[in-house]
Amino acid sequence: MNKVNTVKHMRDTMLKDWSLWAPSMVTNTSAIVGVSAAFLPLLDATNRRRGWEDGKVSGHGHARHRNRDGFGEEGVEGMDEDDENLAQIVAVGRVEGFMREATVGLAYSARMAAAVHLGKMLTTMLAECGVRSNVVARGFFSMDARNGGQTDSPTESAWACIR
Repeated sequence: MNKVNTVKHMRDTMLKDWSLWAPSMVTNTSAIVGVSAAFLPLLDATNRRRGWEDGKVSGHGHARHRNRDGFGEEGVEGMDEDDENLAQIVAVGRVEGFMREATVGLAYSARMAAAVHLGKMLTTMLAECGVRSNVVARGFFSMDARNGGQTDSPTESAWACIR
């Protein structure tokens, strides 16, 4: 975002694209919750296929148990007996969700922060159901990483990469 010189300019900058706030926030937040909820039975079935106990396991120190009976000499097709992973959800956010400076705009940064926070909340909510949840927060590559260029600011690096 451009630097603002007056309070009026600050207000105008904050209200820029106001009509896009609600639809973009809904898209970037309800999609994470809706898709995660829709796939939850399939993720639970994946865990059961791998021999993991189904349903909710609660309480500190109560580990989810795994039945390895189905992993005989032939094994379960496509499954590795030593694979201890549980089903997982990966949401995609952006580094702007963590930044204090609104480099792209307030609405964009707010919806990325909401996406990251929802992913963290799902981590806690779904852990007892045996489903992992993570958020990948994509960011910028600095010029240093791309071609040895030097900059003083991460923002300069970011904009230089997309120009």
